[in-house]
Amino acid sequence: MDPRRSSEAFIKALKGKDTSTSKIELAAEGWHSKTLYLPGKHSVIADWVIQSLCDGGSDSSSPSADARHWQLLAEIITPQDTKSTNSWLTTILARRNILPVFASTILKLRMSPEVAEPFAVVYRHILPLTLPKASDDFILTCFWAPLDALTSEPTFNPDPLTTEIWTRGLEAFRLKFGQVKDKRRIISEFLDKRIVSWAIVIRRVTLPDELQIALRSAGEILLFGTTDGLLFAMEPPVDSPSTSKSSSPALNSFFTSLKQSLEREGSEALLPLLPMFLQSFTTSIQRSPLDISQILNRDVPSEMRVRVAATHFLGGCLSGPLAFSLSTSDNKRHVMETRLGLFQTMVEEGYLDTEDVDTKVVVQREIGFAISGLQRDDVRDAALEILTIILKLDFDLVNTAAPRILRTLSWTRTIQAHINGLVDCLVSTPANQYVAVSCGPLFASAEYAKELQQAIHLFLTPTQVPQLVKMLIETFKQLWGLAKLPDPAELDEMITDGTSTLSSDIADPTTALSLHTRLMLKVFLAIPSLDSTPRLDLQDLHDRFLKRNILQQLVSQLETASTEQESTSFQTGIRAILDLGYCMDKLSAVWGLPREPANDELQESLIRVLRLQRVDSELLLEAAAAVLHQASSSPSVTVPDSSPSSSLGVVVALLLNHIEQHVEAAISKQTSWGGQSAYLPSPSHVVVALVDMLLGRYLYVLEHHAPDECLQRLGKLLIRLSEIPTGSAEHAESFQAGATSAGTNTEGQFNAADVVWNTFASGEFWEMRRIRVALISTIMELTSEIDAFSPRPLLPNSLQLADVQVPKSLAKHVACYRSMLYFPLDYFTRASKPNLLTRGIALDSVITVTGTKPATFITKKEATQWRLLVRTFIDRTMNPETLVKVPGVLDHLVSTSGQVREPPSADDLELERVTFSILSKAFSALATSATGPDVESMRPILQQYIDADLSFIDDSEGGATDRGRMRSLSCLLDAFVRDTRYHEVDSRVKTLLDALHQEVEPRLTVQLDQFLNSVNEKSAEAVTGACLAVDGWRTSIKFRRWKGDSDTLRSSSAAKLLPVLSRSLSGSPVGQNPNVATLGIAVFRLLLEELRDSGESVIQSVIVCFMLIYGFAGENEDVLKMLKDSLSESLRQWPTDQYSVAMGLISDYYRLSCAEKMPVGSINLGAVFRLSEVLIVDSPEGTGKYTHSLIQQSLLTMLRSSRLGGPTDGDSFEDCIELTYEAVSFIERVCYEKSSFLRDIEVGQIFSILHTVLSPPSSLPSVVQSSSVPRTPTSSALYSAITNILITLVRNQRDLVRTHFPDFTKLLCLLLSALKTVHEVLGPRSGALGIPRSRLSVKSVELVQTGLPWWVLTCGNEANFKLDVKDARQLNRLVMSLTTKTFGKDLPSHRLRGLERPNKVDSLASSFSNYATFVLIAYIRTVTDSYHLRSGGLTTLNKSVRRELEEGISELCGMIGDNRRDWVYQSLTSDGRSLFKSVWARYEKHRYTGTG
Repeated sequence: MDPRRSSEAFIKALKGKDTSTSKIELAAEGWHSKTLYLPGKHSVIADWVIQSLCDGGSDSSSPSADARHWQLLAEIITPQDTKSTNSWLTTILARRNILPVFASTILKLRMSPEVAEPFAVVYRHILPLTLPKASDDFILTCFWAPLDALTSEPTFNPDPLTTEIWTRGLEAFRLKFGQVKDKRRIISEFLDKRIVSWAIVIRRVTLPDELQIALRSAGEILLFGTTDGLLFAMEPPVDSPSTSKSSSPALNSFFTSLKQSLEREGSEALLPLLPMFLQSFTTSIQRSPLDISQILNRDVPSEMRVRVAATHFLGGCLSGPLAFSLSTSDNKRHVMETRLGLFQTMVEEGYLDTEDVDTKVVVQREIGFAISGLQRDDVRDAALEILTIILKLDFDLVNTAAPRILRTLSWTRTIQAHINGLVDCLVSTPANQYVAVSCGPLFASAEYAKELQQAIHLFLTPTQVPQLVKMLIETFKQLWGLAKLPDPAELDEMITDGTSTLSSDIADPTTALSLHTRLMLKVFLAIPSLDSTPRLDLQDLHDRFLKRNILQQLVSQLETASTEQESTSFQTGIRAILDLGYCMDKLSAVWGLPREPANDELQESLIRVLRLQRVDSELLLEAAAAVLHQASSSPSVTVPDSSPSSSLGVVVALLLNHIEQHVEAAISKQTSWGGQSAYLPSPSHVVVALVDMLLGRYLYVLEHHAPDECLQRLGKLLIRLSEIPTGSAEHAESFQAGATSAGTNTEGQFNAADVVWNTFASGEFWEMRRIRVALISTIMELTSEIDAFSPRPLLPNSLQLADVQVPKSLAKHVACYRSMLYFPLDYFTRASKPNLLTRGIALDSVITVTGTKPATFITKKEATQWRLLVRTFIDRTMNPETLVKVPGVLDHLVSTSGQVREPPSADDLELERVTFSILSKAFSALATSATGPDVESMRPILQQYIDADLSFIDDSEGGATDRGRMRSLSCLLDAFVRDTRYHEVDSRVKTLLDALHQEVEPRLTVQLDQFLNSVNEKSAEAVTGACLAVDGWRTSIKFRRWKGDSDTLRSSSAAKLLPVLSRSLSGSPVGQNPNVATLGIAVFRLLLEELRDSGESVIQSVIVCFMLIYGFAGENEDVLKMLKDSLSESLRQWPTDQYSVAMGLISDYYRLSCAEKMPVGSINLGAVFRLSEVLIVDSPEGTGKYTHSLIQQSLLTMLRSSRLGGPTDGDSFEDCIELTYEAVSFIERVCYEKSSFLRDIEVGQIFSILHTVLSPPSSLPSVVQSSSVPRTPTSSALYSAITNILITLVRNQRDLVRTHFPDFTKLLCLLLSALKTVHEVLGPRSGALGIPRSRLSVKSVELVQTGLPWWVLTCGNEANFKLDVKDARQLNRLVMSLTTKTFGKDLPSHRLRGLERPNKVDSLASSFSNYATFVLIAYIRTVTDSYHLRSGGLTTLNKSVRRELEEGISELCGMIGDNRRDWVYQSLTSDGRSLFKSVWARYEKHRYTGTG
């Protein structure tokens, strides 16, 4: 049966197993036959074709490779109605999965070009219907197929049909990739294998646009189009040992894979796409509901989520694929350009917010990277662009790095690029950043200004100067024109001489003009010389802006300005003219440029500016400075003119008006200012600035031109600024000096009062006669008001003082006395001193009463500070004879001497000290008068003390007033003992003193008995009372000796106090009370006093008490100083026999400490060394033999002590370093004070001890994290003491040092080695790449520490045990001392028999030349140790240390000379030789070649 004539036969033939006839031909013939009737023929034939394609396999003979199948299917589905076709076609496709056939065909399109056209038709119609059932493999094939095909043959250009097929597949991938499973694996695979190929393909210029767009879009969708992709890029990095130690940020898997692909396959194609990645990533973040806060583990506001994500992506790119080493020689231009593209994208999209912490970290890291890139020619342009972008965004970030940028560009001789970049950034600065830019390092840093001047002077070539000058001038003119400051006609003329290089849409031309003028002045003043062309340019600038009346026109326009914008513009123009005039004035002296002479019109214009009410603070300050500078530099200033009508008189009056108007706000707010004229946010800041300008720069103008009325106002203003504001803390040390400034804070801020103190401390100020007279007359006028509210008679009783009405202006009078603390005493007249003294006493009494009232306007703290001020003035200026004649003053001082708060503050203690200083002087005057004609006037004063009730002595826990009276009694008796002789005192006074002593002594006896019997129950107040009782008893002994009464009432009472004192020092809580240490000092002084009347039995008690207090004092250096001073004062009066007994006891301590059976630490050797030091240095006359013996025993004990070489088993680090410091301090003091006692053997012992201290330990000491004992000396202090010993020996015992040159050389080498630090260079030898060398392993730490003294812990965390630059400076002083010429002292073995060799001035330089070679070799080897692989390369001398040693090393080179230079060179390795060459070249450059 013919299948073409019957539908049944056709279907059987088509679906049958008969292969004799080509079924595709049969199907095509049946489809084209018009005679074959077959219901649903299109669906039947299409179903068969699709089934054939699906069942046919994937080889070359399969139906999918036969174009006839695709052509027939295309003819069937094309002419049909779309709706009906989709209906039956969808039914067929539901049974047949044709997508695998599509996938295999897409992969073979290039091998079967005849299939492309029909396949494209089928693909176009069927793909949308089958896409919902698409598998993951098919979706990926839609992307991988065109990508792999284009990658395999780079020259292949697809035809339009292939392009259409691939494009439709890529569109399907874009739509369906979100439903693919395991997207993270697919993204990882893409990053590892295909991303570089994809980057290359999408950048092919021959690729059709629609295919290129589809490929790029598919890649972006794969990377960032899904939540999984965003999570992959945003996930935090997994911590690992390598990342945790690295200084760079850790990378997550996304950026790690990206970086690895770049390193493996090259970066030229992929890197330019990173900005596109950033855009795609941020776009996806905007569309995605992804919770950024949960991913980053921190709160992120919804409005900040995109910005934070963009910053995260930027940081990952910079630290991952874009990180590279600048030390390699490869071209890195494309890498830096990509970094630039990323920053440009961030700025364009508005994602770079420097207020965000993460963004600031990324930007700051990039600043450092870009600065490093300035050193390379291939990346310099891109690095400058990055810095410019950041500079425009936030000037402060780059402002702090400006010095580093400047240094880098100086090295590369591209300083003009730096200035051009600054100009570009400054002209685009908005108005709200004007203050920040003006106050930053660019304009406010003196260090940066100095570096800029040096860079321009050294690295700006003569050919670059004219271009730079012209650029700056033209920019100034263009900004002036954009600001619309001059008249239109002048503006047109001004800008015709140059093409405008600035944009006309600058946001704020006035701000740009102001900042550009500041920069222009800095650059002009730094240029060393000019040729004719820039001179003409500057001359033209001078003629245009300074010779014309532009300033006067601007002032007139400012006075009539109607809007705030106009006023700001005119004021900016005025400031620019003033700055330009100042610059030309400076340049005229250097380059011979014309100088604009002073004229009255200019001064009048500036005065008009000062008269304006609403004027910018910066302009006010600059206008005042300009008119005062013009006046001070004018020759007419030497002619005094102090009339109020003079121009300068008017200016001074206007400035004082402004200061007085706002001075109260400046004082109440304690306004501080940093010195930047651009930062004057309030009128109170202007007050500080004006006061600083007048007093700091124009005192000469004020002296010669200010009217008398203005000087009087200035005096009152200075006193007003001297008032202490509420809550301010002042220390009395500054008052004692009388000429020390209150100073500014650590940030360079100062207030108006600080300016006043600095002025008072200036000698120039006190040479201004008119100002000085006006100030003193002002003080006398203000203090005269004290007479109005002080009682009459003065200080009659406390009840009358309680009724005194205290005025609110009390602080003004205190300020007068505070100011007078800075006055030179010679300027107080003889008549003024008594008045000021009397008023000061009255003021002190009023403050005392006011401070004790329950409701008062001053606090107790302020009352203490004010009384301290007044009493310090009284102490400095008083006449004791006049003071004691003031009725009631002594009683007032005594009654208030002990009024201190608990616990006492520093002001309280200082007030008490000053009070007793006044009383001591007054009592001395009283005692002296008892031997003269005024005895009758002094007897009543003394009688008051006799008649007073002394029962307060009986109360051991009395109040502060009773303690003050007790101390005053002792002070009174001490004054008579100290300043008079008993037989010279009037007999009536003797009677009174004896009666007073007889009344006091029994009461003190009772007090001592009570203290001895019940010390364990005593409170802190009782201990204080015991201190006074012991001091009183010491005074009683002195008084008996003064009278000549040898019968001691209480023999050896101090020795009985030692057990009590020992329990008090070790007890608790009394042992923790600082008053107990004071009690120990009192007992020690009592022992020393009793020693004068006793025999040898008290000496042992003295030594025991010394060591007891020394062990208790701990960190209290004041107690140790009092202990040492007390012994030194008494020691000079000891007889020889007592001194010899003390020497014997000390020798016994030394022998016991060295005994084998004596437990370690049972004797405090540190205390014995300190005691021996005092006994040796302050030894009495005629005891040289004992002193020399004690020196020998002390040195032998140090040699035998193992703890000087470092801690061993059972020793703590703190105890060993404290003992070592005491030993070294002993040697230092003996060498300095008693160098004549040293012999050859002692010097050898000293060198042996120092060698033990400096030698590396046999075992590694434990690293100290923090010292538990605050008194533990630092390594720097120990190093300084050792170098001081050697310096002293070199200068004082030159000949002895010469005999020990080998030991001295070893010590120098050890001192050099002690300065080694861990090498900080990054490198592969330190472990993982990028790990600092200072982070060493335990084994490396041991290797480093075993090469250092045991007390230097370079690898520890405690800074107190590290050496630094100042220690290198000490070593340099030691080396330089070898060249210092001193008087030598001949040794006995060197003297000629019967002759004395003349003593001559000489140095050790020539004698030490043979040994200097070894020190030089040690220096070279110490530095180059970091370059030796076999030695680990762990330590070196850092640059700052080597810089400090340069002078001394040059002196060593001079010692060895040319003869030994070659020998040193041959002794070094290759690294050492190169360093030695540079050292020698430096020496040759600076060596002295003259004579004499």
